[in-house]
Amino acid sequence: MADLWFLKCANADIDRLKKRSDTYRLVSLLGHSDPVIRSQAADALSTFGDTALPALINALHFGTVSVRLGVIDFLGNNNLPHTGTHLAEIFEHEKVPEVRLAALITLGQSGGTDAEPVLLKGLRDKNRYIRYSAAKALARLNRIPDTLPDLIYFYIACQDWGTIRTMDSDATGPLMDIYSGGDADTRRAILSVLKDTKNKTAKQICQNALQDSDSRLRWNAIGASMNCGISMLQLPRFAAGHKRRGPDPVAAALLNFLFLGLGYNYIGKWWGFPVFMTYMTIIVLAQLMTGPFLPYLVASPITALLAIHTYGWAVRISEQDV
Repeated sequence: MADLWFLKCANADIDRLKKRSDTYRLVSLLGHSDPVIRSQAADALSTFGDTALPALINALHFGTVSVRLGVIDFLGNNNLPHTGTHLAEIFEHEKVPEVRLAALITLGQSGGTDAEPVLLKGLRDKNRYIRYSAAKALARLNRIPDTLPDLIYFYIACQDWGTIRTMDSDATGPLMDIYSGGDADTRRAILSVLKDTKNKTAKQICQNALQDSDSRLRWNAIGASMNCGISMLQLPRFAAGHKRRGPDPVAAALLNFLFLGLGYNYIGKWWGFPVFMTYMTIIVLAQLMTGPFLPYLVASPITALLAIHTYGWAVRISEQDV
């Protein structure tokens, strides 16, 4: 009963906004958490036609994420003028991946003249979901690229690694481009292609992979390195430069020197915080008896030694992931 009463109230409010031609408030309801209210607001807005466009475009650029997603969905279901231009602009400048993806999918469904350039650009995006959606939209529109670079990006977006293997050195440029900003799974797949094709022109990719923070990727790079023209003697040098994912030794040492115990807590030792609380309690009590500075002067040699100990411990932790 409570839900029914709420929906009746919401419907009455939407009817009131519709009678007042308050398109801006109706557009804000496109981001409502209740799908029924979103649907009712969209139905009300659809009766305004082109006159609702200013409110929609304003929300598309300045609304919350949920509102922008609602506006994009509305534009995809209503044939309003210049929709493709606005969606293309959102895809170009938007920072939120979900909003960019929604704009791209809506453009692909529209199939307008504004769609193809955006979809081709989407093939080169660093987000694999955007690449995949762009490729599927182009295939659905029967606009598969006819130029070789765009065609290679198309196959990468589709994750058609078998076809890419047949292209050998022609695929190196696009593979290096996607590798540089791709996710770990895509980078591992690219390395697998290089390993199988014995593509020696992709040496830079293998060198980058040997220094990656992902240990599984570095392991794949070991297998691909010989085919990329990297000798076994060079492997340790490249692997030694990989990005460490463990705690920062300097930060751990500094924390333990200034606030004994927090350095241990920082490197993942649960007992570090109790040590810190005990240390601070002793310091405060000593300050009450001797003044503010003497306790720190007495404790500093001890905390300095423990800071050195924490530094070495943090180094060992970071080097466990080789």
